Amino acid sequence: MTGRNLVFLVLLLLGTAWSTFHLKYAVVRLERHAHGLEREIARTVDEIRTLETDLALRTHPDRIVAVAPKLDMVPVTVRQLVSASTLPDHARVAYADRMLAVLLPSGAEVPARLKPLALGGLPR
Repeated sequence: MTGRNLVFLVLLLLGTAWSTFHLKYAVVRLERHAHGLEREIARTVDEIRTLETDLALRTHPDRIVAVAPKLDMVPVTVRQLVSASTLPDHARVAYADRMLAVLLPSGAEVPARLKPLALGGLPR
């Protein structure tokens, strides 16, 4: 074996060792990052479950019945029901759900919604 080949093989061996070393620690860093993301996902899922449970508790009918007097809530009576003829004309409220861009004198643009002038013959 010549000296030139020996130097080449030693450099090749050192390069391979260096690459393996850096690759190993890059994988270790990525595994740590993946474990951190898994912990964060587990924490978020746990938080979502907690919030869903809280919502179910707060909206349970028995709880609403218990809290209703404190909030001045009363059950619906027949006098509060209306006939279909007293509902507003669809043409008047057709644009109420659309957002429009309004240009202000300053040049800024803001979103706005249209509001019907009268509902069921009663002015607003």
